[in-house]
Amino acid sequence: MKRVMILGGGFGGLAAANRLRERLDPQDEIILVDRRSHFSFGFRKTWVLVGLGSMEVGQRPLAGLARKGINWIRGTVTRIDPQARSVEVDGRSMAADALVVALGTVLAPEQVPGFNDYALNVYHPQEVQRNAAALGDFSGGQVMVGIFSIPYACPPAPFEIAMLVQAYFKARGVRAEMEVFSPLPMSLPVLGEAGCEVIEGRLARQGIRFLAEHKAGAVEAGAVRFTSGPRPFDLLLGVPPHRPPQVAVEAGLAGADGWLEASR
Repeated sequence: MKRVMILGGGFGGLAAANRLRERLDPQDEIILVDRRSHFSFGFRKTWVLVGLGSMEVGQRPLAGLARKGINWIRGTVTRIDPQARSVEVDGRSMAADALVVALGTVLAPEQVPGFNDYALNVYHPQEVQRNAAALGDFSGGQVMVGIFSIPYACPPAPFEIAMLVQAYFKARGVRAEMEVFSPLPMSLPVLGEAGCEVIEGRLARQGIRFLAEHKAGAVEAGAVRFTSGPRPFDLLLGVPPHRPPQVAVEAGLAGADGWLEASR
């Protein structure tokens, strides 16, 4: 009997667990470790932001993996030893025949001065209700959706947020001038020039201005500071910088660019 340990219960970890369960011998043990009790569909945050349902609708208990022959351990990964193929979970050491690291990213808004003070963090699941309340109280003005760094999770999400928020304000009779900024030269480079033209055309038809190659250095009261100078806002919905989990960095898994290389 072999043991595989999967660190992280997001999309990547769950996909790996299910695929391995299909392919491995039924006697082989698959253990998934995650500090949360439920898997949550991340895009639910966007819908809740504009009053379309609740976060709970998009949650599934990780304990349900047992029905598929996948064991779940609730805990925090505190150490990874890639060479020994062992991990510590809340200080408890566990060995495996193979490790799958799928811990995702960590939000790092502190990397942008003023972000925590003046921006709504639209990627933090614990901020959803606060953000929704802020949109509900908004009476009109300049709205910005900002991508503060790359890479970031779910690249299409900021553009979806902008379009849903614009539609939300329009339905409520709230006048809002909407802009989306990104440090990239186009909206979603992975789609190529033609794909980006579709997205940016859709934004334009909804009256949303796309600001390419706008790298924000800081946020202050009522303005985002770019290298070209400040740009005003009345409401800022921010996608904060991301970073890899510290436990993975300490294990020597991060490359020269500071990120983990994905295996295919």
